[in-house]
Amino acid sequence: MNAISRRFDDFLLALAAVAVASLAIGAFAFTRTTTREVGRELPYSQTGALSYTAEVRDPGLYDTGVAHAGDPVFARLSDAVRFEYSYRLSMASAHSASGTTSLNAELGEASGWKRTLPLSPEQAFSGDEVLFAGSLSLTDLRQLADKFTEATGIARPQFTLTLRPVVTLTGVVGAEPLALRFKPSAAFVYDEAGLRPAPTGTKEGDPFVAHEESFATSTVPAARLVSVLALHTTIAQLRSLAIAGLVFSALAGVVLALVHGRRREEPEGLADALARYGDAIVVAAEAAPLAAGAVHLSSLEGLVRVARTEGTVVIAYPMGAVADYVVRGVVSTYRYAPRRAEASAAAVRA
Repeated sequence: MNAISRRFDDFLLALAAVAVASLAIGAFAFTRTTTREVGRELPYSQTGALSYTAEVRDPGLYDTGVAHAGDPVFARLSDAVRFEYSYRLSMASAHSASGTTSLNAELGEASGWKRTLPLSPEQAFSGDEVLFAGSLSLTDLRQLADKFTEATGIARPQFTLTLRPVVTLTGVVGAEPLALRFKPSAAFVYDEAGLRPAPTGTKEGDPFVAHEESFATSTVPAARLVSVLALHTTIAQLRSLAIAGLVFSALAGVVLALVHGRRREEPEGLADALARYGDAIVVAAEAAPLAAGAVHLSSLEGLVRVARTEGTVVIAYPMGAVADYVVRGVVSTYRYAPRRAEASAAAVRA
């Protein structure tokens, strides 16, 4: 085997190794998904604020002419109180939401008794914000308190009025369902004089503002990772590598085959000819005789076949690095001259 053939075989083995490795990588990568579901905590906050107003018989008793949130509301000055509640959901992640609201007042006494007074029926809304309201009659509230006092005989009842807004929200965040419930409360002291905000025991914060922060859990797709020794890669990258390896092997194999085919068609030197055909060629010591009337062949391989058919050998007449090759048959003489073959090939290409 000559050097060119050895190099060709080496390249062919290398390309085969690349192709086999690419097939193995591809079999691994294409039998696995490129992504995996990863749980993620999505922060959100819910904020609600209670406000109220009450028309008064003597507007001069208040700076703005009406009682506002934080002010006491006196039974002798006002007949009713209007409560409003604003709610807002804050979430940076993409989501959709809708839900329902309701607003109730709860009259309770220190003994544990309580009675719920609906101020606003359940209402539907969509989006992240909603404002809902309801009115409370102080006359009805007084009648209920008197009825309790008369029925129980408690001499000095201690009443509280608790506002209880409720926001029930459903929706979708990412691909996961979202379900939230917001139930703050705001307390008032109630007696014969009227309503006033209940003391909170602290000066920090607004007693009429409620704020909650939490996390919603969602799953998001993430690239599936593979670790081999110290190398970290993804399934998608392995797929690309496998495809690239197979394409490279195929293209390189085609190019190598074309180049090797052209090399095989080109005239070979005497050393390569001897290495390739061995005992089929005998090197002559004398100069090449004139081969008048010889049949000229276009390749050494064809001349070797003729020699084997005639039962003889190819005689090589050295001319530097190349040689003239002659087969003396029973009827004809056959000749392969590298220079002549090169000239014929050039003429065909032209």
